[in-house]
Amino acid sequence: MVDEVVLGQPDDLRWDRLEREAGDVFGQPVDQGSAVLFIPRIGGRHRHRTTISVTEIRFKGDQTRMTDSGPSISERLARYIRSLRFEDLPTEIVERVKDHLVHHVALGLEGRNSEYGHYARRTAARLSEAGGRFSAIGERPSLELLDAVFVNCLYMHQSGQDDSESGGTHPGVLVYPTALNLAQDRTVSGRELLTACAIGYDVAMVLSAGTWAWTAPAPRRPNAIFGPVAVAATSARLLGLSESRTVNALGLACHGALGLIEGTRFIWVVYPWECQAGVFAAVLAESGFPAAPSMIEGDFGLYQTLLQEIPAEIDENLATLGSRFRITEARVKQYRASNLNAGILDTTKRVSETMDLRPEHVESILIELPESRRLREKRMEENFSKYTDIVSRIGSLPFLMARLIQDRELDHRTYLDPISDDLQSLLDSITLSFVDEAVPKYYARVTIRTSAGAVETFEHGRDGVRYPKVDREAWMAKCVGDDPPIDVGRFLRLVDELETLPDASVLLDAIEH
Repeated sequence: MVDEVVLGQPDDLRWDRLEREAGDVFGQPVDQGSAVLFIPRIGGRHRHRTTISVTEIRFKGDQTRMTDSGPSISERLARYIRSLRFEDLPTEIVERVKDHLVHHVALGLEGRNSEYGHYARRTAARLSEAGGRFSAIGERPSLELLDAVFVNCLYMHQSGQDDSESGGTHPGVLVYPTALNLAQDRTVSGRELLTACAIGYDVAMVLSAGTWAWTAPAPRRPNAIFGPVAVAATSARLLGLSESRTVNALGLACHGALGLIEGTRFIWVVYPWECQAGVFAAVLAESGFPAAPSMIEGDFGLYQTLLQEIPAEIDENLATLGSRFRITEARVKQYRASNLNAGILDTTKRVSETMDLRPEHVESILIELPESRRLREKRMEENFSKYTDIVSRIGSLPFLMARLIQDRELDHRTYLDPISDDLQSLLDSITLSFVDEAVPKYYARVTIRTSAGAVETFEHGRDGVRYPKVDREAWMAKCVGDDPPIDVGRFLRLVDELETLPDASVLLDAIEH
């Protein structure tokens, strides 16, 4: 099946009135050197037929290869992105995609009222002064595409409770803004939206598996490396790009990687920029822009430039596409904390309740983490000592542990309260240590010694992680309150019925204020 054709000069002299970009080709067979009828897709009074010769034919998957070693990573991903069907998704995966959709939309509705949510709206309004047909969550269509995904990504990330996974990426905060806004660009069925979202998770997590950007020569957040590529994958699927143009979209998205981690204030814009970069890459590819097929694994590609190595298990992980759906390995968070720390904090809460542990009972707390986390935790504790903001508080495991033991719960509204003498005493009693054991990055072992001489040791994550299920209705109510200005019930019903909907754009329509 022909993917695209390259046309020569037209026989029709009126061609100089047109800017040749794309069109519909008629004429069978379409052979190199044959004459075909071409109708430009530019509409209006210049839409007329002309005869042009075919100078090149490109078939699906046809790319100029950098090596003869077989398909590149981009090509293997593109084949999966194009071929996965909704029917291939187990019911469990469909429901998980819906769970995470509700989780992130609820966060978006909450985040629109945040300080940086206001900044994002102001920025988008400035850039979309002429108006647009894309929506920020909770609002009517008024923005251009890239401005809308910027705003929606920022909204969803404001609380720090978006999902994440052990490789360090945050797929949901990128995949869902992309899918929701591209569903406003063209008619996208609910089935197609669900499939595209599952693809985004798979691409982000397959690429990040076996890597740890925090220990790279120039440390950075993993999402900054792989996030734009995941967004491009979801976008390519929803835009209906051919396999070869999907390869280009993934390659172009590699240029979007950056994510410098100086200070803490970068956190509010780095994810929205990643989202924009991935969508823009797909639109560039749709328009015909090329990229090297080896942009991910090439000598000067994504892995080698930013991490200086290609993960040893990449081939093995690529082979699982379509059978191991990675969204099951992404964790949603019920409170503001790093995904790496959420599990041990949950466990500490249960143990401290059983012990009836009070701050005055604590003699010392030893937290043992994998050696691979040493540089990351060092960075987090440096930020905690230098900055007084929500990001530095979320990133510090000792702070969250102390706050949890003092308050018997984690409430982000107290994170920026002045550190009392009692809380400081708890912080002083906590020591971080690192063990060189073959354990996952989210593993932690805690030993609590009390002033009465009791010793309690417990751990989390050695044999895997149990991921909590999302209670859609309860989570939405928690984020938007008891008297929301939107019809929450309608939105949740649409999500329940999503695979039956012919047009997924009704999701954003349902949450307009």
